[in-house]
Amino acid sequence: MSTNPALTDPAAAQKLTDEEWVALHVPRFKAVRLRYRAFARFLESILKAAVKKLAPMAIVNTRPKEIASFAEKILRKRALYTDPKDPLPPDPLARMTDLCGGRVITHTSAEVEKVCAFIKAAFDIDWPNSEDVSRRLRPTEFGYRSFHYIVSVNEKKLREAGFSQRVPAAVHGLKAEVQVRTLLEHASADIGHDTLYKAGMRVPEPIQRQFAAVAAVLEGSDREFGRLLNELRDLRSHQGAWHTPDEVRHELDRLGIVLQCEPHNEELAIRIGELALSIGAHAEALSVLAPFRHSHNPGVERVRGSCSRRFIGAIRRARNSAKDFDRWRPPVSIPPWTRRRCARWPKPMRGAATTSAPATVSKRRFSPITRNPCA
Repeated sequence: MSTNPALTDPAAAQKLTDEEWVALHVPRFKAVRLRYRAFARFLESILKAAVKKLAPMAIVNTRPKEIASFAEKILRKRALYTDPKDPLPPDPLARMTDLCGGRVITHTSAEVEKVCAFIKAAFDIDWPNSEDVSRRLRPTEFGYRSFHYIVSVNEKKLREAGFSQRVPAAVHGLKAEVQVRTLLEHASADIGHDTLYKAGMRVPEPIQRQFAAVAAVLEGSDREFGRLLNELRDLRSHQGAWHTPDEVRHELDRLGIVLQCEPHNEELAIRIGELALSIGAHAEALSVLAPFRHSHNPGVERVRGSCSRRFIGAIRRARNSAKDFDRWRPPVSIPPWTRRRCARWPKPMRGAATTSAPATVSKRRFSPITRNPCA
């Protein structure tokens, strides 16, 4: 461990020239940079696996801080690091939280929320140094928007989040900054914020105003793109309203051939499930998604849930209208778990109107997917 007083005493650090300040800290960063490179690789593997389900089209980048970037930052913030009023030591290597950085760029704000929820669940968060940067803006201001999380690895949380790979020993105790934002927020940050405000010089007010105007346009466009993508996503589940059943069936047959070439393609299976659901082919939708029922993919769960609700609704109507209640059985095409569930439902009273619900449960409100009042 170094005994250099400039690492612990702000007064000693202030006495160093800029050249001496850089010469003290850059070699120390070079010595640990390989650990941060390993952390970047591990972080990238985790984030890519997560966004494959949460935001399939998201872009993930990670990297350790460049040596030149480190040297420039410690020079520009030297006064902050050596402030005698600051209780922290004047050691940039111990204080900087972005020596490893990650970035997740999604299409919509809804995907940003999902990725942020995953990060908070799977990592330890340094909350005092993490922030929603958009909160710096006043209601009438437009500019840089992004979520910044300072994360460190927690093996238990990663396992609970479904990741079982071994955590490299080199990354324990390290921190990384993960930024999450939409594609248009990234355009605003990459072109505007990083170019203008990391230049190290004061930006004239007319240029700042131009950037704010562009940021306002991008923020509005970001919201509109989000709405458009939501409508397109809804359209995928309601193709039957815009196309004939024969057209949808033809598309299903083509996608089925494609799926045979890559049976483990989860996103393609979801597309097929949504198309099948749109024309009422519930059994087909459940069948194609059966291999992925334990994947916890939101798309899989959404389609399977819709199929199950419609299945059970149809079963209830069929059972209530059956002539022989005692001998009624669910159709063979219904998945086994649904057959078992509906087998526990109460039978309608003999002589009751076939269009009404069973007398024993007529006044109870329940969701057949989540709760059976007679179980």
